[in-house]
Amino acid sequence: MRISSGISQQPPAPPPLPPRVLDYVEQTPHGLWMRALSAGATFAAGAALVEIVWDVLVLAARVRGYPEFAVVRAWQPMLLLSQAALQWVAAWILTTDDPSPRDRPPRLFAGALRLSVTVLFLLLSADALRLYEGMTWQSRSSLRTAAQLADLVATLLFWPYLLRMALRLSSPDLAVRAGVGLVASVVSWGCVSGPRLLARWAGISLLDDRYSLNLAYGTDALCSTLVVLMLLRFTFRFRDEASVKAMTNDETRITNE
Repeated sequence: MRISSGISQQPPAPPPLPPRVLDYVEQTPHGLWMRALSAGATFAAGAALVEIVWDVLVLAARVRGYPEFAVVRAWQPMLLLSQAALQWVAAWILTTDDPSPRDRPPRLFAGALRLSVTVLFLLLSADALRLYEGMTWQSRSSLRTAAQLADLVATLLFWPYLLRMALRLSSPDLAVRAGVGLVASVVSWGCVSGPRLLARWAGISLLDDRYSLNLAYGTDALCSTLVVLMLLRFTFRFRDEASVKAMTNDETRITNE
């Protein structure tokens, strides 16, 4: 008969787990890129929000008489410059290069978008700083026309770029929102900037009465609101994509351990 020694055999204690690495260290380059894209979409939404504020101020001055229309017009160059600055920052952040080495899109499209928003920002900065004073009326009109055309070009490049990003993420809902944002942005530009451009260069006046002008500003505010909603959806999706990448990387590290 086997006699026990009375000493219980305990299994060896497992080795202590290494300290958990902070999450920001575990971020992949793709996750950090998505966080940057989320910030860029937020700046773009802020630019559209400035457009809404401008439309509301103009409508309040025209319909309610307060604030005074002269005060609103005095602040117009600064508001337009603020909007262009937000667009400039948003475009440069959103067009940062994809860190993944495969399937990189050509940079020509991103470069054209950066160039258009830079030209728009410089032209509106010159207007806000009164650098146009001393020029002839035709020269000032040409520069303001160039700013409006640069704004249109930036719009036509910005939303297709977001559409390509949506397709890269295999997100049909974002692709639809990019299409809605493009239509809303073009209609917004055509409500005020388009008629002014026609009146300046072709002598065709489409907003010659107060009701049509009020309707144009109201439609502009509505379209800009749609733009803000579409861009916020991009903001949340980019942020969620960054969180998913961080969780995936964290799970892979724990599995390897």
